[in-house]
Amino acid sequence: MGSPRGPRKVAQPGLCYNARMDPVTIKALIPIVSVLAVFGAPVALVFVSRYFKLKHRELEIDAEIQKKFTEEARRGLEARVTSLESAMQMVLQVVGRGAQQQQAAQAQPLSQLAQVAEPPPDRPASQPAPGTRERG
Repeated sequence: MGSPRGPRKVAQPGLCYNARMDPVTIKALIPIVSVLAVFGAPVALVFVSRYFKLKHRELEIDAEIQKKFTEEARRGLEARVTSLESAMQMVLQVVGRGAQQQQAAQAQPLSQLAQVAEPPPDRPASQPAPGTRERG
């Protein structure tokens, strides 16, 4: 029976081959494949070597760009940290001054209140302070 590809012939018992690939076709392909292999292999080797040299050069350029970017980023980060540190020092100085002024302001009214609470020295203790009533 024939197959859709073509009739099959039996060369040896148990082996089947397609009629399209007969020994004549194979013998005709041998010089073509050998010419392609002989002249194509060096071209392929040159292509592969140049391709990988190009890729290596691209990687080197990327590494240089990344190195420059990393250095610039580090410098920028250091500048930002320095400015933040100086800003924090200024804030702490302002807060420290404010706390000292607040303590001084709190201490001043307390001393004033202590003076107000004491009776005047020229008035005898037996006389009541003005604005107070005598009990009796």
